Amino acid sequence: MIKSRVSAQIGFFSLATCWFLYIAILAPITGSTTATEQFKSNDYTNWPTDILDWRTSPVDLSFLNAQEKPAGKHGFLKAVKDKLVFDDGTPIRFWGTNITSYTLFGTSRQNVRQQAHRLSELGFNLVRLHHHDSYWVNPNIFGDEKSQNTLQLDAAMLEKLDWWIKCLEDEGIYVWLDLEDGRRFKSGDRIDGFEEISRNPSTANLSGYNYVNGSIRTAMERFNEAYVNHRNDYTGVRYKDDPGIAALLVTNENDLTYHFGNALLSDKGVPWHTARYMHEADAFAAAWGLPKGTTWRSWEPGPSKLFLNDLEHRFNEEIISKLRALGVKVPIVTTSTWGNPLFSLPALTAGDIIDVHSYGRVGELEKNPIRTANLIDWIAAAHVAGKPLSVTEWNVEPFPVSDRTTVPLYLAASASYQGWDALMQYAYSQVPLDSPGHRPTGRLSTILQ
Repeated sequence: MIKSRVSAQIGFFSLATCWFLYIAILAPITGSTTATEQFKSNDYTNWPTDILDWRTSPVDLSFLNAQEKPAGKHGFLKAVKDKLVFDDGTPIRFWGTNITSYTLFGTSRQNVRQQAHRLSELGFNLVRLHHHDSYWVNPNIFGDEKSQNTLQLDAAMLEKLDWWIKCLEDEGIYVWLDLEDGRRFKSGDRIDGFEEISRNPSTANLSGYNYVNGSIRTAMERFNEAYVNHRNDYTGVRYKDDPGIAALLVTNENDLTYHFGNALLSDKGVPWHTARYMHEADAFAAAWGLPKGTTWRSWEPGPSKLFLNDLEHRFNEEIISKLRALGVKVPIVTTSTWGNPLFSLPALTAGDIIDVHSYGRVGELEKNPIRTANLIDWIAAAHVAGKPLSVTEWNVEPFPVSDRTTVPLYLAASASYQGWDALMQYAYSQVPLDSPGHRPTGRLSTILQ
């Protein structure tokens, strides 16, 4: 039996049930209808904006968090074997969501408070603050895009994050902080090999390169130090000392073992980084008696996966060690497994929690599990014995998809049965929450499409 604390007892089912009830009533689905027939139009600019009250929930589940106010009252979160518990021994499981980018920095103070309460009404007890540093968000945590570097944190943008954290914690909602999501370096950052990774603007971020480039690791460590030592203007507590902040993620969707090891190869036009990658591969092969001719071949199973896991794991250990030395007490997560084979999991065990991203598609619930894995199967595949499991991103895409009305219940039931610890739907919003409907234009419109 789950203990009597209501947020632990039914938190996984709260939002899922709420979504199912009001979406099932407002948008009944049948297996024979197309998306256009169900939703009348795939053009979101023509969708009505007043079906649901944007300030409140049709079902008020805020009582689930009543005994958690303010978030952090039980002490810091920690991972104990495969469970999450607080310092006072209270167990916890999370049903959460993501608040991202322009929502973080563009929502008015009054509406931040109101939306924090609405999130509690919806049954959430965890919110991930995401895309705070991404290059396409202007301004972001580094300020205006006109800046020539990403070396300083912008005080005005930090104040906006402080207010979100304060308002969420007041509602009994815990906060998940990412340290790096989509940071793109600039010429003033003094990054070694910057010229070769900046030639293509779409790849001028740090993914993959950080594992062989010491100057990128140093830049990340400097950001981490400034971020966790920042004192919240409204709580008076540094992020690292705030028990309402549940966990930290080192870097978002940035594995070396499957996605970004290939970015370091000789045909990618990054010779400075390739030379360091090959040096690491040759040293690993020599140390462990592996064939030098294949250990560097990142796309092949076998020796290369041993090497890549080791390289990523060593990076993670160093970053985590620095964070602990700064006084970080909560669980630290390295990066996420996202569509990865199982050979990507060993590197993730350097962190306290194994994190997963999993997205379904049209007809997700119709898949025959004997033949095809669905989004639940990919989550289950990443559940490592002795480690808690989080899912910082899950959903069914593209929107609109009728499975979105039933997947939350399916996911919540599976999570409850399997003992998964923290699930975060992607995403609550990435636009300013200051009106009943927001139809963006320009760059933001491109992103949403």
